[in-house]
Amino acid sequence: MLLKTKLFGKVYSFSSIKEVLAKANEKRSGDVLAGIAAESITEMIAAVAKLMTNVDLIYAASKIEVLATCNTTIGRHGTLAARLQPNHTTDNVDGIRISTLEGLSYGMGDAVIGLNPVDDTTDSIYRCLHQFEEIKQKFEIPTQNCVLAHVLSQMEAVERGAPAGMIFQSIAGSQKGNEAAKTPARLGIGKAGPRYKTETMLRFRADHAVAIDSVFNEVAEAFITETGLIAVSSKCDDKDMYVTRPDLGRMISDEGVAKIQSECRKGADVQIVIADGLSSSAITANLKNILPALQQGLEGYGLSIGDTVFIKFGRVGAMDHLTDLVNSKVTVMLVGERPGLATGESMGAYITYEGKVGMAEAGRTVISNIHRRGTPAAEAGAHIANIVKKMFEQKCSGVGFRF
Repeated sequence: MLLKTKLFGKVYSFSSIKEVLAKANEKRSGDVLAGIAAESITEMIAAVAKLMTNVDLIYAASKIEVLATCNTTIGRHGTLAARLQPNHTTDNVDGIRISTLEGLSYGMGDAVIGLNPVDDTTDSIYRCLHQFEEIKQKFEIPTQNCVLAHVLSQMEAVERGAPAGMIFQSIAGSQKGNEAAKTPARLGIGKAGPRYKTETMLRFRADHAVAIDSVFNEVAEAFITETGLIAVSSKCDDKDMYVTRPDLGRMISDEGVAKIQSECRKGADVQIVIADGLSSSAITANLKNILPALQQGLEGYGLSIGDTVFIKFGRVGAMDHLTDLVNSKVTVMLVGERPGLATGESMGAYITYEGKVGMAEAGRTVISNIHRRGTPAAEAGAHIANIVKKMFEQKCSGVGFRF
């Protein structure tokens, strides 16, 4: 266990669990004599943080109000502010405009309309910022905009008259900063002449290969059998069809429907379904830890669970088809997320209360980034079980649900 943490720029290290426990409590004479008592409130906070899970930390943070104001104020309790990120593969202004308008139609962008640019030049930043400002003025939108290029490039664009609502840059912006933050992000990686360094290119190609394998590999039948899943398929015949025909990935095949109707229990409180989605690696890396934790948590809350189903070539919408077939109150889908260059093993959980085919996406509650560098699988399972319990109390999911 890593017994150190960083708080307000200072690193606190603990030599043992005994020292962590001592410093996480009020000062006692025995701990003082042993030399393991906390010397300050800050050190006590650091020790407490090491004993808390991610869920504990989120719960504690929810009690703290941190307000930030630019054109609008965010951070108030009970108010969710979301960033709209209308990225485009070539920074095409028309494409960015379309994505921005679509995002605004979903109520996104009140925190910031922020673009991660492909082109880091001042001219491109200038064009994008003017596009955002034009949309803001036309529709009288109270928000702020930003193009997350190099901070100096943003400042040059502003000096030329670009209407930036705020200026900020992702993570660090230097290799030393990246290493200090332990981030896999490719920022400030440096070059050798006009090209990226050999190590950077080799790592990029290796991570890209992992991402491709995650998408096109399949979950082994032996793994499905070992984990006791009832295996069916969507109406897609292969991964190519899955990628090009999203509609077929949302429906279970006729053979699968027949199998579910004959083998699966009906009317359970909770139905768990697994889908390979866009990452088979996410399933094999996380399922053996998340599934037992989720099942034990649900059973602990006194909820009945249906037979767990695996849908090959399944998309999120397939959970609604399954819900109709088994008549479950709540359905939990664990699905492989689209892999990136940071990880190819990220799993997402989609949860619905009284879901049905054709329901709005806003009716789903989502937990994402379940992997070893994100939310650990076992911890996510327990967290999802708690969410399901609250859904039964609130009788809803999606935007109406309150964590």
